[in-house]
Amino acid sequence: HGCLGEIRAELLKSPEGLPLVLLAPKQATFLLERQLLDSPRRGESLADASGGTSHQGPLLGYTRLQILSFERLAGFVLAELSKSPPRLLEEEGRVMVLRALLAQKQSELKIFRASARLPGFARQLSLVLRELQRHQHSSERLFALGDEITSPPQLGDKLRDLALLLRAYLDWLKGHQLQDANCLLDLATEVLRAQRRKPDESVDRTTDDCPATIPHFALCTPQFTSPACGSMVSPR
Repeated sequence: HGCLGEIRAELLKSPEGLPLVLLAPKQATFLLERQLLDSPRRGESLADASGGTSHQGPLLGYTRLQILSFERLAGFVLAELSKSPPRLLEEEGRVMVLRALLAQKQSELKIFRASARLPGFARQLSLVLRELQRHQHSSERLFALGDEITSPPQLGDKLRDLALLLRAYLDWLKGHQLQDANCLLDLATEVLRAQRRKPDESVDRTTDDCPATIPHFALCTPQFTSPACGSMVSPR
């Protein structure tokens, strides 16, 4: 609420100015928009820097502020700074590819061999791999963990199965010159790092001039909270 109060006070004080960005999980963006517009009508007062109250009253609308999910921020960065926007594989295509890879790799699987062709298994696998990617677990890391775990042996086998399928999926993407839509944050971070290594080039510095507020959310994964992702904006 303090974050929203500061943003609302800034919008009421200066309707025009540098863009403001509020980062939030995708499922929270609409709720934050409603809270930003509705809170004064519920009797909330806004504190100014000196401890008094000012800029009271409803916020009727705004143009400076964008409330973005991390994925939308990544898409914005790629659209602004990438010379060639990536070709993305969306969820349905991802499931189709995983279904084909399960059939191709079935003989190499241990825990998943019996269930590889079951209806719905490819979609379940997609969800698991998505979480692994969001927590930045590589196939090499999963293989290493699988080798370290000896009890129960089924857990080590399951990790090796996941590592095998994740590696096969990433190899397929590379071979077809596609990017996973779940990796937009990583791609955007790479683009920004490349731009910052070329400070003398003439590039659009829109993202450098855009103040951002990043609330703390307990459910943010390492992909969201890593220093690399943090380099995408300059928090204030």
